[in-house]
Amino acid sequence: MSNQDYDAYIERTFGKVSPRCRRGFIKTMAKYGDNHWWESENPLVIAKHQIFERKLIVPYDFFMRGLAKLLGRPVGDHELGLNAKGLRKEAELALKRLEQSMGISPEQKEEEVSRGLSLLQDYANRNGAKYSEIDSFEEDAIGDILGLDD
Repeated sequence: MSNQDYDAYIERTFGKVSPRCRRGFIKTMAKYGDNHWWESENPLVIAKHQIFERKLIVPYDFFMRGLAKLLGRPVGDHELGLNAKGLRKEAELALKRLEQSMGISPEQKEEEVSRGLSLLQDYANRNGAKYSEIDSFEEDAIGDILGLDD
């Protein structure tokens, strides 16, 4: 892929960016050679690569939708900032399960959602921010909000 091809993707996806930002995009994309995963329309393909990159090279909402599908649970924005390493470990396990055609159990899913909410509550408490607790785990309602398909 040439720099012109990279530039076309960057312009189409993000509009005009600074030269420094452009170099970061190109450096990240160039390491993948012929694997242009960022051009995929499959959110799982996007998530399985983007979660391991420091530079976001796809639209954020598309990445988050794919990450939720990959992990089999909703993922809060706060988790990326507070628990990126944990999300990467969880993604590695999810990818292994996918390779072995195994899914995530409802118990595991509820545990991960609870852990994510605990991180948010701890952060809110440390910073004096308001936090509203969720009384129950309603997977279907959360999935509907995030637009997740079964």
